Amino acid sequence: MNLTSALAWRDISSKIRLRFPCIRNIIDAGLLTEKEYEKLQDINEPSPGIRWLTPLHWVQQLIDAEIAAGRGNTTYVSIAMNELKAFRVSFRRLYCNDWVCVPLVYTQVAALATYSYFFFCLFGRQDLNSDDFYSLDAFFPLFTVVQFLFFVGWFKNCPRIRTVMYQNCPNQNCPSRTVVSELSRSECSIRTDPNQNNPV
Repeated sequence: MNLTSALAWRDISSKIRLRFPCIRNIIDAGLLTEKEYEKLQDINEPSPGIRWLTPLHWVQQLIDAEIAAGRGNTTYVSIAMNELKAFRVSFRRLYCNDWVCVPLVYTQVAALATYSYFFFCLFGRQDLNSDDFYSLDAFFPLFTVVQFLFFVGWFKNCPRIRTVMYQNCPNQNCPSRTVVSELSRSECSIRTDPNQNNPV
């Protein structure tokens, strides 16, 4: 489940992708083995969008193996499967929200406001008094063009400036540190049976 979290957050969050630029970095973090990596790559080639689901299928296969061996308590298995389903549904919902950004993010709102404002400026700043026969002293809308350049320039540069400022911020790796600390905390919560080599 930790591997699913890392794979899913890596696809959704750009900050987590900075922490895990490729799947090899997940191996270096100790969340994935070479054999599991090869299986993930084989699954990822035909259908790249479901790589994060694969570890959940592995968990389900482990639970099925425990049931087949007669070591599974029905109540605990039912609880585990329900939690696994809720975990999968929550990440699927995150993926859906990542595909369609509702509500609109700042850049979309700023783009819509900027371009709408200047679209209405095309009509609002025209000379429509045809009854007044006086000569126009402005053949070129200089101030409107300057205003357009400033507004669109600010709009285009704001995300870049924010990115540069965020990268210089001491808390720039906060999402990455949060995920790593959550993964290490969940690994510490797994108790190991002294009679077995594998964690239970």
